[in-house]
Amino acid sequence: GGEEEGLVKADAAQKHTWFERFVARFSPSRSLKKRFFEPHVIDQYEPAYLQITGDLKVPLPLDKVVELLSSIFDDLPFRISKHNAREFMAAFANPDHKSGEHVTWADIRSVLKKRRMTVQEPEHGILLNNALDPRSRMLRTWNSLVSFIALYYLTTVPVRAAFLPWDSMLHIMPLSTDLPLDLLTTINFFVALNTAYRNRRSAWITSRVRIAKKLPLSLWVSALPLDWLAWLAGADNEVACFCRLPRMGLILAKRSFAAASRDKGVRSQIERMLNMVAVTVHLSSCVWYFLGRSYHKWVTPDFAVSWYKVDPSLAHLTYERTSFGWNAKDNVWSHYLLSVHWVAATLTVNGMIGPVVPQNGVELVFCILLMVLNMTLFRWIIGEISSIIMNADMHMVKRREEYSQYRSFIELNHLPEDLCDEIMAHFHASHRDSMVAQEKILAGLCASLQVDRARFLYREIVGNINVFGGCS
Repeated sequence: GGEEEGLVKADAAQKHTWFERFVARFSPSRSLKKRFFEPHVIDQYEPAYLQITGDLKVPLPLDKVVELLSSIFDDLPFRISKHNAREFMAAFANPDHKSGEHVTWADIRSVLKKRRMTVQEPEHGILLNNALDPRSRMLRTWNSLVSFIALYYLTTVPVRAAFLPWDSMLHIMPLSTDLPLDLLTTINFFVALNTAYRNRRSAWITSRVRIAKKLPLSLWVSALPLDWLAWLAGADNEVACFCRLPRMGLILAKRSFAAASRDKGVRSQIERMLNMVAVTVHLSSCVWYFLGRSYHKWVTPDFAVSWYKVDPSLAHLTYERTSFGWNAKDNVWSHYLLSVHWVAATLTVNGMIGPVVPQNGVELVFCILLMVLNMTLFRWIIGEISSIIMNADMHMVKRREEYSQYRSFIELNHLPEDLCDEIMAHFHASHRDSMVAQEKILAGLCASLQVDRARFLYREIVGNINVFGGCS
C-alpha cells in the first residue's frame, strides 16, 4: 500500500509537458466534470481527503487537488492535470472564499449532499407505449433542429417575398436550402402527430385523434407545400414566394417559444422584448421595400411614384434616387439595409428621414402605422426594460444588505468554520434567482404527483422503521 501511494504521489508531482497541458485544456476526453458525481467516486472522497490532509478540518490547497484526484481516479489512461484540479475547485470550492486557492471538507460534503437531494431525471426511451416520448434525447434534439428551421423561415421568407433575390424557385441557392428544410417541416408534422403529451391530470395521451386535436393550426398550415403547388400550377416566382408565407407559422407552433414567454427571469424578459423589436423591424422593412418596389404595378403611369421607384416622366416631381441602395445593380443586402435604416429611424424619430419620404397614400398609411407602433409598443418595451433594470438593482442592494447581516452575525458569535459554511450555503441557496417557493410548486401539483413525491422523499426513512420493514 505504501509503495502504491508513493507511485501515485510521484506521478502527480511529475511535471507535465506543454503538449500534455494543451491536450488537458482543450480535449473533451480529458475532462472529469461528469465523473465527479459518479456513485463509486463519491464514496472515495472522504478517505482520500483524510489520507492527504490527515484531518477533515484542514483545508485542501489547490496544489494538493491533483494528488487527491490521482488517488481517486487511478484507472485513467492519462495523468491528472491542473486543469482537472480547477474543474474540481469550480465544482466544490465555496465561492465566498476570497482566495479561491483551497477547498474544505465542509464544502465537498455540502455539494455532495445537495447532489443527493437533487432528483436526476432518468433517461427516457424513444417510445412511450405506442407513441413517441417527448422527454427522450432524440426528440429533444429534433425539436432543437425544428426551432432552427422556424427561425430560418422567419428571417428568409419575408425577404424572398419582398426583395425577390432570385428569379426562379429552382435557383441553386434557394433550392439547396428550401427543399431539404421543407421536407423536414413536413416530417416534423408527422412526428408531432405521433408524439404523446400530458394532459392537465398529468396522464400521458397517446391517441392519435386526441393528439391531432391538440396540434395548433399554425403547424398544420406550415406543413402544407403551397409554394411548390403554386409553382407546379404555373404561377410566377413572386406568387410562389408569397405562398411560402404560411411557413412562418412554424415558429408559432413551437412550444419552446411559448414556454420561454412564461419564464419570469430578468434575462429572458429582456431577450424576449429585444426579439420582439428585431422581428418588428425586420418584417416592417420587408413590407416597406415591397410597397416601394410594387406600387407602380397597381396604378397608372401618371401616378407611379413611390419612395423607391418613379416613372421617368415624373422624375422632376420628386427627389433623386442615386444614393446607396437605389441602384438596380445593387445587391439585396444594400436594398435591405436601406429599408431597415428608414424603418428603424421612423420607429425612433419620425417619418421623414433624409430624402426618403412617403410618396403616395399607401406609404403614408404604413408610415402612420409605424408611428403608432412607436407610441405604443416600443414605448411600452422601453418602460418595461427600465422597470426590470431598476427592480434588479433594488434586489441586488437588498441582497447585499442581507449578506452583510449574515456575515456580521457570524463574526459576532465566533461560530466555527464548518457552521459558517453551512449558514452561507443556506443563504446562497435561498437567494437563487431561479428558486421558487416550494409551497407554490406543491400547491400546483395534482394529488397523484404529490403522493409520488412523498414516496420518493420518505421511502428510506419509513423503511428504517421496524414496523414498516419489508413493506413495498
